[in-house]
Amino acid sequence: MWRPPDPLDAVVVWRDQAEHAAESLTKGSRIVVLGKLQQRTWTAEDGSARSVVEVVADELGPSLRWATATTTKATRSSDR
Repeated sequence: MWRPPDPLDAVVVWRDQAEHAAESLTKGSRIVVLGKLQQRTWTAEDGSARSVVEVVADELGPSLRWATATTTKATRSSDR
């Protein structure tokens, strides 16, 4: 029987966007994600084949159906 991936492991976010998400969202927050589906496969230490489907996020933010949000324009660090 197919079941959707665990929502805590299903979204991949990188760089500044990951830092912004960590500062803006909390565990259990409902979010809206725009991105691409990606399937990864690997061999676990016990030799079994593993696979996961993830969304690689281009954009994400809080779902305004379930919460309110206040935005602040982020500035980039000079060391990047």
